[in-house]
Amino acid sequence: MLEDRDWTQVQLAERLGYTTKHISLLINGKAPINEKTALKLERVLGTGLTQLSQAMVRLRRTERQTTRQ
Repeated sequence: MLEDRDWTQVQLAERLGYTTKHISLLINGKAPINEKTALKLERVLGTGLTQLSQAMVRLRRTERQTTRQ
């Protein structure tokens, strides 16, 4: 999701109007994606909820792998 666009979490946060802390929590599954957030993500990323869900799973895996290294 972010890699495909060559965006950082900071850039996504700016586009969504959220803090980088909140983006990190979303990516790591520690904050729920409510309807408002889902709609913002869909608008900013140009993707539907199914694709968004799949992308979040991939992003979480990537973040965990990066953290382990």
